[in-house]
Parts: sequence; C-alpha cells; structure tokens
Amino acid sequence: MAAASAVRSAPRVIAALVAAALLAPLSLAQPPVYRCQDAEGRTAFQQQPCPGGVVVDADGGQADPKAVERLERELEAFRTREATRRAQSAREDELARIEADRRRLENELAAARAREAERASWNDTGYWGGWNWVAPVQPAPPPRPTPPPRPPRPPSVIVPNLGR
Repeated sequence: MAAASAVRSAPRVIAALVAAALLAPLSLAQPPVYRCQDAEGRTAFQQQPCPGGVVVDADGGQADPKAVERLERELEAFRTREATRRAQSAREDELARIEADRRRLENELAAARAREAERASWNDTGYWGGWNWVAPVQPAPPPRPTPPPRPPRPPSVIVPNLGR
C-alpha cells in the first residue's frame, strides 16, 4: 500500500522540484522573512517585523542549470511513461469490455438455442398438455421444379389481300 502511495505521489514531487527550479530566479523579489518567538516560546516565521524578531536569509541562491536540465529530462520521461501506461490501461479496458460483450452474446445465443430446442421437442410430439391431441406438424413439401422455358414463337406473317 505504501509503494502504491509513493508511486502516486512521485509525479507531484517531480513537478514540485521542476517548478521550484524554474521559479528560483523569481525568488529575488521576495520580501524579508522574520523569525519571531511568542510568549510561550514557540517559533513562528512571518513577513511582518516583530519585537525581538530576526531577519532570516531565505534566498535559495541560483538553481544549478544542469540540475534543472536533468529535472526537465526526468519530467519528460515520466510524462512519456505515464502516457504509455494510460494507453495500455485503455487497451486493457477495451479488451475487457469486448470480452464481456462476447461472453454476454454467447450466453444469449446458448439461451436462444436452448429455447428453440425446447420448443422443437415440445412441438414434434403432437401432444400438448394432455387436453387435446394435435397431429404432428408435417414438413412443407419441397418446391416444384421450374418448367423449362418455352421455345420462341415464329414471327407472324401478314399476307396482303390482293383482291381475291
């Protein structure tokens, strides 16, 4: 469980490191930070001066360009791995959905075949429920063969009436 939590938090840590490295030059414009102690002796850090407060040097300095470059490469590699993992997960989800559809269709087909077999076995006995006897269903006769085509008729000739 702890390993899964560490894997899930790794992108956040890498993103935070890259953001800190990229935003480091912007830290030059930050106001001073004061370390103060309250009446109970607890230490607090704040931006407003307090009685007896000491200015703390919060300047982180310049980011190492090689470290920034390495973090950017690691972030890009992480994004590539994450995209690959998501694509694989999507493929596995699609395959699982297809397999579930196939099983559902096979079950429906088996149920339809069982219903058809039950109907066929029930009808071919000719006996339904004990009340009435019904003759078994006769199969339909085969279709008649088509007759051969008729030979063509000779053309009719019109004989003119020559006055006879």
